[in-house]
Amino acid sequence: MVVICFLFHSNPDLFQRFVLDDELQPKKLPISVCVEDEIDLEPFRSHGLQPHEEKLADDAQRTQASGVEDENAVSQLVELGFTRHQAVYSLQKNTNNLNVAAEWLFEKAHEVPGE
Repeated sequence: MVVICFLFHSNPDLFQRFVLDDELQPKKLPISVCVEDEIDLEPFRSHGLQPHEEKLADDAQRTQASGVEDENAVSQLVELGFTRHQAVYSLQKNTNNLNVAAEWLFEKAHEVPGE
């Protein structure tokens, strides 16, 4: 299988789907694209963790490792009626962003795992 790649400094009109006419109105170009009946996607499939790659921690490990830096944010969420556990979990899940954590709790407090 031979792969040929072309690099262009700017897109030629041939590759654009729309052009502007004299009145600056977009007009669709009649372009046909020829595609083989079968496309080999094997080069794009994952073959697992490669020797030079490092596995990332899963979500639960990342949130436990991140910790809560702002006790003031925890207390503000508790004042809104959430438990301390819910507040800490939401802040960890939402990178200690109080506003995002509060919104997340209002929508998904039922998703917080038990203590």
